Amino acid sequence: ERRIAYVTQYGRPEGRFPPLPPSIRHIALDAGPKGFATLNLARAKVFVTTTPQLGVMMFKRSRRVSHYCHLLHAASDISTYRFFAFDQFDSVLCAGEYMKESFRELERQRGTRPKRLYTTGITYFDAFARMAPAPAPAPGRKTLLVAPSWGPNGLFSVYGTGFLRLSG
Repeated sequence: ERRIAYVTQYGRPEGRFPPLPPSIRHIALDAGPKGFATLNLARAKVFVTTTPQLGVMMFKRSRRVSHYCHLLHAASDISTYRFFAFDQFDSVLCAGEYMKESFRELERQRGTRPKRLYTTGITYFDAFARMAPAPAPAPGRKTLLVAPSWGPNGLFSVYGTGFLRLSG
C-alpha cells in the first residue's frame, strides 16, 4: 500500500481547492522553524519537494527518509538558485534537457556526487495546454500570458481560473 502525504504551509479550505483523492492526505505545516522541524523528522521512502537548499539552513535531511527529490517548477535555468541549493538531493525532476547539462556542469565544478536527473517538463504547463482552445487565435487577436505566483495568496488560489475564459 502506498501512502502519500501532500504537505503545504497553508490549509485547504473546503470549496477553495478541488478535493484530493482519498489516497492522499493533506498536512498543513506551521510556518517558520516549527514547520521545518516537522519536515526534518519526516519518515518516507521518497520525499519530493519544491523547496531547494536541503541541508543548508533550516531544512535538514531526515535520517528516516531514503530518497530526496527536488521538483523544479519553473522554466528558468538553475543558475537563478542560491549556492548549494541542490547539493543534498538524490534526484531532480527537470523542466527540460537543458537543465541536465547545467546540473552536470555544477556537479563537475563543485565535485559533488551525480544526481539522478529526470526530464519531466512542467506539469502545470501541461495541464494549461490541455485547457487551451484547440484552434489558434484569429490573426490580429492578442494573446495574454498569465504567470501567477503560487500558494494561498497566488492569483489562481484567490480568484480561480474562470477569468481566463472571458473573451473580449
